[in-house]
Amino acid sequence: VQIINLDRIVALGIKTVDVDILYEKGMIGKKDVPVKILGVGDLNEPIEIIADMFSKSAIEKLEKVGGKAIFRW
Repeated sequence: VQIINLDRIVALGIKTVDVDILYEKGMIGKKDVPVKILGVGDLNEPIEIIADMFSKSAIEKLEKVGGKAIFRW
């Protein structure tokens, strides 16, 4: 499992993020290994994230600002 914190995704400044974007930006090493998003960091604007797994706090932070946690499978 590849772990990514919310703050790293926010730093990208992209409204919709998926595994392909994370790979292109060098945040993950492989597209075929599951990606889990953790709730480290704060959100001020809605972001839509498509990943395999999300921590409870990541989902709560995304939904609080109108974002979405979308499960890839």
